Amino acid sequence: MDEDEESSQTGSVSSTYPASLGDFSSLRESLISFQPQHNILTNEWQGDDNVKLGNLSKIVSQLRKGGISGSSSREPSPRPQSKPTSPAPPAPRREQSLPPARGPNRLPSENVLNGISSQTISTEEPPTKRVNGTPTATRPNHVAPTSDFSRFGQILSYQTEMNGSLAFVFGTLQTIQEARNALSKKLSPRKKRDAALKRIYPDVASNGVHIFLDMSNIDISFHKCLRTRHQLPQDSRFNPMPRLNLTLLTEILLRGRQADRMFASCSILPGRSAEPRFVQDLRNLGYSTDVRTRKRVEELEQTSASAIGTTTVRYVEDLVDETLQTRMAESAMSCFQNPGTMVLATGDAKPAQYSDGFLAYVERALQMGWNVEVVSWRSSLSTSWRDTRWKGQWGDRFSVIELDEFVDELLDCYMTH
Repeated sequence: MDEDEESSQTGSVSSTYPASLGDFSSLRESLISFQPQHNILTNEWQGDDNVKLGNLSKIVSQLRKGGISGSSSREPSPRPQSKPTSPAPPAPRREQSLPPARGPNRLPSENVLNGISSQTISTEEPPTKRVNGTPTATRPNHVAPTSDFSRFGQILSYQTEMNGSLAFVFGTLQTIQEARNALSKKLSPRKKRDAALKRIYPDVASNGVHIFLDMSNIDISFHKCLRTRHQLPQDSRFNPMPRLNLTLLTEILLRGRQADRMFASCSILPGRSAEPRFVQDLRNLGYSTDVRTRKRVEELEQTSASAIGTTTVRYVEDLVDETLQTRMAESAMSCFQNPGTMVLATGDAKPAQYSDGFLAYVERALQMGWNVEVVSWRSSLSTSWRDTRWKGQWGDRFSVIELDEFVDELLDCYMTH
């Protein structure tokens, strides 16, 4: 064994490092038993055996960079006796980690942030006090780390109670083109399936796609998915409300296929002076929109402790599902001899007040030779659409597409430069 090999076994540090640190075995024992304050890391220090350790900051720096195997030591093997038949086995390594230096809390470095996963991190703080009756915003309490700080920005803001303090969700922003590219990549397996179905059912594929969008169901479930995605309470209230990118949603529904007809059904609160912005957005994309006004419903709540109850007012949808189901029936009848592909964007399946429900209309379309796709968020997808026995009778002519994997692309929050 040459001198270099022997020195590495006895704990002496090679001279290839920036500073000569001396006998590392003595140093290690001193470091294990010593936890210096941050402000003295640059001072000279002596060990328990009066060995001068030098500038401790250099040692700590080398250990943290991994340049020195500072967490391991090896005790020298006993000197051989007269003519041993075999060399003594080396002593086992004892792994110990260097105690962290104590000092003031600091923000993580960029290298540390790069190593953090892309999951949302909760750093929630106590709510702030109200000032003159006005809620003040808290510090950001949800951060999705990113290695590119130029893309770091606010994604969502929300409240956990009515008129409460605002909290924020921060994360990586993307451009609209990047969102399109990511969406196209995620849709690639589905497009391959579309091509296979086109070879099996060429006539159905050539008759185009009929889209039926239950906007209320899709939009409300979109908000639920965002809360789950960013680990927010399900009863939290977004402020302002996040917007669903209807252009990219339509790309998911069509996937490059020819659109024959597109219908959207939605509802608005009574007394509005103007339609919501998304209604015009739908029309610009080519949808025929059916906008229904919600119906006022008064409910009497009475507790057992009091004979006098309180009246609560709700506004519920009126004939929204029935209107969209009527559009489905019209398409099926008008294209009776040329069935195509129905794309139903809703998770609802139960019967409505004045109709048999979406499940019954889908089943009738399948019996008439249509291919059908149900597109929904997982949280609102009825178990009826998952029924394997019911699905099995239609083979590959019926399928379900869950939107959850596209939630980041569908959130209308993009970089503008």
